[in-house]
Amino acid sequence: MKLLIHILRTTILPRTSILLFLLIMVQVTRAEYVKPAENNILILEVRGLTFEMLERAYAPNLKFLIKNGFLGGIEYRDPSDIASATRPRSNIRRKLGKMVACYDSLALFQSSLNTVGIYNDTIKGAFNVYRKNFRSNESMVKDFINSNNGFGVRFSFLSFRTFSPKANYLDRDQINELSTIDSLIGIVFKSYQEKVKWDKTTVIVLTDGNAAHKYSETEIYKQTPIIIKGPSIPEFQEPNNIIAIDDVLSLIGDILNVNCNDSIIPISKNIFTSADSSINNSIKKEFFVSRPDILIYPVLNRNQIDIELLADNESANLYYTINGDDPKTNGILYKDLIQIKEAGVFLIKAVTKYNSEWSSVTVQKAVLRNNLQSIEADPMPDPKYTFDGLDELVDLDTGNLSYAEDKWLGFQGKDVVFTFNFGAKRIINSIDISALQDYDSWIFLPNKITIFVGDDKSKMFEVGSVTHVSLKTDQRNIKKHFVIPITSDFLAKLSSTYIKKKRRQKSLYVKYLTVKIEANKTAPEWFTLPGAQTWFFTDEIKIE
Repeated sequence: MKLLIHILRTTILPRTSILLFLLIMVQVTRAEYVKPAENNILILEVRGLTFEMLERAYAPNLKFLIKNGFLGGIEYRDPSDIASATRPRSNIRRKLGKMVACYDSLALFQSSLNTVGIYNDTIKGAFNVYRKNFRSNESMVKDFINSNNGFGVRFSFLSFRTFSPKANYLDRDQINELSTIDSLIGIVFKSYQEKVKWDKTTVIVLTDGNAAHKYSETEIYKQTPIIIKGPSIPEFQEPNNIIAIDDVLSLIGDILNVNCNDSIIPISKNIFTSADSSINNSIKKEFFVSRPDILIYPVLNRNQIDIELLADNESANLYYTINGDDPKTNGILYKDLIQIKEAGVFLIKAVTKYNSEWSSVTVQKAVLRNNLQSIEADPMPDPKYTFDGLDELVDLDTGNLSYAEDKWLGFQGKDVVFTFNFGAKRIINSIDISALQDYDSWIFLPNKITIFVGDDKSKMFEVGSVTHVSLKTDQRNIKKHFVIPITSDFLAKLSSTYIKKKRRQKSLYVKYLTVKIEANKTAPEWFTLPGAQTWFFTDEIKIE
């Protein structure tokens, strides 16, 4: 299939409980007897994959699929709702097991239900009964590639290990294993192409979970269509909608000609058009067009944002909007850096066009704050935890609970002073400083944070402060926001020099702001090693 071969040539060949499903339907004809061509299905499952894991591991194949819409949203849930969700997480595996049970040729399934790893007992129903295999991921993938348990089999299930990090932390072994799994997915694609097993192939790639939805911290689930291309597969009618698990099960049932009642395999409604229109669409769609990348660069000394668009194909044209409009209809042709110099929140949308074909839309939010000319820190962050420097404090790209993520600035055994120069006087209503606590990594929240402001760095005055006491009984790994508001009582005491009135509302109006961090520089008596140097980590200082 031209679509898939183009994908493989350009990318894969040459970086909460969530399921990753790679469904590959390969149309084959059995040589031993005359039989109509059938679709083959392979499911690769990586359980517990999170956005943070995907960012830290070297997983170029997974990232490419997510970026280009092949990992679409199944039954999207906001991450904050996952803990209270009542729907069983094993729903799709359980229903696939029931599909096996009512399949018209169960013996064929019995020879092909293979699982990998130490977590096979989590596979329920028919998948837990027939031919469990505990060999390594590599050997199982090799078997599939070499046709021992793959090519010529109607259905195979390769289930990799479950990732279950504590407090979203991913250790080095898990990073390496996820990278290995990513390379195995690339090997499967490569081997099938080399053996010309992709001829007349239909590919469906989909996931449920925020690994895809949260990628690049955009609402990518809204712009991630389920990609369905190939013979006899219906065309996805509403690519910006979220497809449900039942729709996927219904589609698999149709492909395999499984005769189950609707209570087991529901019939999808209003999701797919007829197969005939899909076949015509598949013939016309000869080129796969990759999404563009949107890169945002704050330019503090000029108080502006530069935006760069990048395409995988240099011959393609890029179109964009900065107000949320559809770039396919109202887009501006991209020629050079996009410069934003006025403060505000901008919804950047970009799309690639090549050979009359459009890519899916990439979406990214950009924020330009008022009058920020420079940031100073005394001392500077530890070289191991500097990443993009002091710009990390104002890039709106917040960190999670892992200090190793490239969004945190780290300081060991020292107090810290941050000074913001706005270049000109500006309104300030509140200051929000976020900090990390991770006792297992010797990271403590600060003892005290004090805010100073003024129009002259040598004549600053105090706005307010917050204090904190670290206790042994505290949650070991948390992220805390320290908020210091500008109160009306404080403003009433100020000279009019530092006040700006707008619609009868008084606001603090200054040129400089200083944040003084009094860190918990040494471990307390109750800690594992009392008196040892500890760390302070911060990822964002929001000045509203």
